Amino acid sequence: MLSHIFYSRLDPEWPASLSPRIARGLLRKRLGFNGIVITDDLEMGAVTRHCAFKTAVRQALRADIDTVLICRSAEKLTRRTR
Repeated sequence: MLSHIFYSRLDPEWPASLSPRIARGLLRKRLGFNGIVITDDLEMGAVTRHCAFKTAVRQALRADIDTVLICRSAEKLTRRTR
């Protein structure tokens, strides 16, 4: 599970949970991790203060995240992000 912490030296733009540099570049390519990568809850303040929910979901997909957690709003589970 990737947390929403910012590692500014690795990616100054996105938290670890949404970062292609960290999830794809570091975790998958450099470290060779081929298991399931999960975010922490995308409704947490660390994400909602940084970007819109739709942006967070799209960014997680860009980062090769396998599963995103959405823990509070059931309607967001069925809403399309297009």
